[in-house]
Amino acid sequence: DHVPLDQPDRDLEAIRTLDLAAVQRLAARELQPDRMIAALRGPKSAIAAAIAALGIDRSKVETEKPPAQ
Repeated sequence: DHVPLDQPDRDLEAIRTLDLAAVQRLAARELQPDRMIAALRGPKSAIAAAIAALGIDRSKVETEKPPAQ
């Protein structure tokens, strides 16, 4: 299908006009944190800081060493 050339601008405006409370209600209703999976890549210290800031239980974090080069 053809997408209008101004679609990115329309999308951006739609995002700008979102009501934070409505988004939070939707997230609370629809997201299932116990079923979520996130993949993070980057410096170990930055990832550890992000995990700590989010209050994620470290026992639920799996790590994998990068392949040898």
